[in-house]
Amino acid sequence: NAEYMGSTDNGVCTGGWGVRGGDAGVCVTTTPTPTVQYYDVLIVDDNALCRMSIELTVKRLGLSVMALTDGDEAIAYFSEGGGCRLLLMDGDMARIQGPDATQQITQTLRDKARTHTQTY
Repeated sequence: NAEYMGSTDNGVCTGGWGVRGGDAGVCVTTTPTPTVQYYDVLIVDDNALCRMSIELTVKRLGLSVMALTDGDEAIAYFSEGGGCRLLLMDGDMARIQGPDATQQITQTLRDKARTHTQTY
């Protein structure tokens, strides 16, 4: 039985849905950390003009948007708990190519899903 917990008995989790068990609660945070948000659209492009153009178009549609400058930033964003409904990734960037970054992001999300599933 899942319940919302502000924190566990051992103070590890600060909030989220979890399952209590034994003396200490097991807390699984299901929302991003306060410093990382969830956006409708995440744009990753090293070209400032492309980023700005896409960002303005998406905002006109009434969607929330975040623009990042390279694949490394995108990987870090998802590793820190961020998320989005749609990821628009440039294929050819200077530091890390779009397909490589997308593959790493996919693996990060799979690992998190696997960890979340194993917690229950």
